[in-house]
Amino acid sequence: MALVIENEELLRLAAAEAANRGVTVSEFVESALRKELTPKSERIRRIVNEFSQGLPPGLHSSDHNDLYDENGLPQ
Repeated sequence: MALVIENEELLRLAAAEAANRGVTVSEFVESALRKELTPKSERIRRIVNEFSQGLPPGLHSSDHNDLYDENGLPQ
């Protein structure tokens, strides 16, 4: 099966990005399509997980008690 792309600018952009990534144009197009077809919730979860890996230990909590005094007022 073949995919025919007649838009010269699209071909140029795809070839340039494929070269930047060190892959073939076919591999780049496949990767881009798979990324677009991934459900957004799964993509968001993956981004959050990747971001969380770079945080220092202990910052993975939603506990913000250190920001407030014993009366619940901001410190």
